[in-house]
Amino acid sequence: MWNPKPLLLVISLCISALSPCTAATGGKPLVTAVTKDAATSLYTAPLKDGRPLVLDLSGPVISLTTCSSKNGTVTTLSANATNGANPLFPVSFSAVASCAPGQPNLPAGAVGVAGLAPSTQSFLAQVARTQKVANKLALCLPSDGKITTGNSVGVAIYGGAGVP
Repeated sequence: MWNPKPLLLVISLCISALSPCTAATGGKPLVTAVTKDAATSLYTAPLKDGRPLVLDLSGPVISLTTCSSKNGTVTTLSANATNGANPLFPVSFSAVASCAPGQPNLPAGAVGVAGLAPSTQSFLAQVARTQKVANKLALCLPSDGKITTGNSVGVAIYGGAGVP
């Protein structure tokens, strides 16, 4: 699980730029850090055992590079619950993923892709279903891939916290 302390300022800035949530249905939205890989310029979030998945706005499914089945698998993903201002506690949930071994051009250490497109099997739809939150996303993306300087860490909020 990632350390939420460095993200508090980023989350506060993101939330202050968004209006209050109006569509959450009972659960707590989830939050993760977002980093930009300098070599590939792809954005990742630590969603699978603390390892990164690439965030794909047009991807309809979650796909993993290693699976126990050729057709797909049920996997455990995790993030932190949030009240819209701070990370609260770790949350793990089961999600359906497809198996896509040998995905080219993934950043080092990435174990798959989290599709965020409007689809019943996207990462966002599965968060909404399992956590009983709105099917909404807020992204504050880092502008560079540096890890010691610049805007190196962003945030993703899944489930409506602050998303109109």
